[in-house]
Amino acid sequence: SLHDALPILMAFSCCALLGLIIAIIVILVVDPPPKCNGRAEFCDLLYTDVTFPTSNDVTASMESSYLPPKNQYGLHGALSHGVKAFVVKLHYDAAADDFFTCGKHCDPGFGMESFADTLTILKDHFADTSSDGGSRDVLTLVVKSHSSGSLNGVSETKLLKYFETAGMKDEIFNFRVGGPQTLATLIEEQSRLVLFIK
Repeated sequence: SLHDALPILMAFSCCALLGLIIAIIVILVVDPPPKCNGRAEFCDLLYTDVTFPTSNDVTASMESSYLPPKNQYGLHGALSHGVKAFVVKLHYDAAADDFFTCGKHCDPGFGMESFADTLTILKDHFADTSSDGGSRDVLTLVVKSHSSGSLNGVSETKLLKYFETAGMKDEIFNFRVGGPQTLATLIEEQSRLVLFIK
């Protein structure tokens, strides 16, 4: 009778519900949603709606032995502590035909690094975060001239060629052309470096 079958139906329903709950937990644990800049909820946000922890003059640091240091951590340390945006002052040395990052003073006596080293660190970071299936980052890089004027008269084309040589040109997202995109879109298209040249 229905009265006799009711306990069986209730037990079956409880088992089915328990099974569904376990399945959901397994899916969330085994296959968690992808993260963007450390948080899953950031993925659907436009780049312009995300706050980026920023380090100014990141290479003028104690980690880089710069004198006097402006930051405790250089680029490596800042990335490991969750910093996602960086302002660097760039100096072009015509004699060496090379770009260097520096702080208030751009002189070997105070400390300066090849810009190629900066780009290598960023490239390695993208490789690390994209391979683990977890945290995937969109980074911002603001490049400023160390001196007054526009990068000592160096053209933007020459600077972009430098990115190309470092194997980073394809990672650059041209904000002026593409407009704001979601972090997930930038990551999927591997345009994970938003570059501003001032």
